[in-house]
Amino acid sequence: MDYSCLRLRFGKDRSALPKVVGNAESLSMLASELGVSMPETGPSKSEWKSLREWGESTATFKGKLDRLENAIRELSESHLPSLSIMLGPLLAARLCVEAHGRMRLARLPAGTVQVLGAEKAFFNHLKTGAAPPKHGHIFMHPWISRSPRWVRGKIARTIAAKASIAAKVDAFEGEPWTKAMVEQIDQKIEEIKAANPKPKRRSR
Repeated sequence: MDYSCLRLRFGKDRSALPKVVGNAESLSMLASELGVSMPETGPSKSEWKSLREWGESTATFKGKLDRLENAIRELSESHLPSLSIMLGPLLAARLCVEAHGRMRLARLPAGTVQVLGAEKAFFNHLKTGAAPPKHGHIFMHPWISRSPRWVRGKIARTIAAKASIAAKVDAFEGEPWTKAMVEQIDQKIEEIKAANPKPKRRSR
């Protein structure tokens, strides 16, 4: 069976596939819809029924999740405009919830914002002396997650400092940040990576 057409149709996002499966009346219709050849041995009626039910339930759940995410995005962009434009509305909302409110988030020092969501690792550091966490939820942002591991700590500190300022702007209803301001942060991140192209050698 040639799956190249599936890659062309769905790309990396396979979320639409369950809906296609759930809407297909038969395996032959599904194969035709997807543009693939029929397998030599198809599923039984009960197996096909289970497969369709899976597709329908997954598509329904995906729809509910999308609606919930959209509601969170709107709420975050309304109450945390600066933090949302900097980190994205979902990550901004996650930090706000972790801090137990917009005002409490604004009062946290940058170092605490940096490790929000990494409480277990932090307490393990205090208890066992293990290395302290370099980042918490903010690791989800591509600025950190897609950067080389040896600069993630530096980038996390920079982002946390800026996020702390953005949170204060939002909490005290200052002038919301603009895309131009976020682009300046992005430029700063690129400068950090350019200044640290390779990991530093550890002294023996």
